[in-house]
Amino acid sequence: MKNLYANELTGVKNYFFVLVLVCSSFNCSKNLLPNVVVQPADFKIQMPARFNEYGILISTYWGKDSVEHLLYWDNHSPCWADFNIIKDNATLKKSNRYDYRTTTTEGASIQGDVYMCNKISLGNVAFFNIPFYNIARPKTKQWNDKIGGVFGVELINKGIWKIDFKNEIITFTSSIDSLKELSGANLLPSKFNDGIIEIEMSFQENIKKMLEVDMGFNGDILIPLKLFIIVSSNNKNARADTLLFSTPGGSENVLNYMAPDSVKVGKKLYPVSIASNQSDKEMLIGARFFKEFEFVIFDYINGAVYVSNKKLY
Repeated sequence: MKNLYANELTGVKNYFFVLVLVCSSFNCSKNLLPNVVVQPADFKIQMPARFNEYGILISTYWGKDSVEHLLYWDNHSPCWADFNIIKDNATLKKSNRYDYRTTTTEGASIQGDVYMCNKISLGNVAFFNIPFYNIARPKTKQWNDKIGGVFGVELINKGIWKIDFKNEIITFTSSIDSLKELSGANLLPSKFNDGIIEIEMSFQENIKKMLEVDMGFNGDILIPLKLFIIVSSNNKNARADTLLFSTPGGSENVLNYMAPDSVKVGKKLYPVSIASNQSDKEMLIGARFFKEFEFVIFDYINGAVYVSNKKLY
């Protein structure tokens, strides 16, 4: 497979492991968490998106008073909120029925209380009966007093999302037919399973793996170190740097391995930066992979992922 990046390494270091938000899998210690309800049944809204070097931010409005809270949009995380939001929020009530135990990306275990939120709105679309994990915000540059948690998969999987990186707009709709841009989009081979999106990628040495889409990871591709060593064995541009790897389970400086390369998705080759470290336990496709396109569409209703035919760079 041709290496589309050749000798280009510029800027790779700054994109990895500032923060991987939280777990890929979660379970409740007392039965399954309740089902979130979205109303109305048919909807289409657009909202401004804020993109920073760490992820995607959206404004959410809580309760009957529509109190605004800024959250990271993360399809690979449960909904969670810092205690600073929870303690002063009349829309949240601690659940006596549910709590959580889960693992972060590097395998650390975390557990705590679940709070139920009665209502969150995005424009004229409202979500009801939303479970929020109570998780302390990590002490990193990604978080400040204005960002209180994560808008997670329990909400995201209720519709179809178009993230327009070119115009910095997010569209949330109940019908794929309402998105006229499909004629200029490429369908990626994908599988949807309990809110997790998987895409098959072919690496060097004709190694094929299913990777999970994680828009809370700000890099291109993240794979375990054992696999990284195999797929980068002939890559003369592979390098290592010490970077901060942080999740709600903790922060640590790790030896981060990076290799500019290309991967095949379907019949197309895409240039990527592949990363790994000794703490990672997962195989992820991050936000930076999709930010190279004008837009991406995650269709949770029909189980499909689209990217624009045109790329931003």
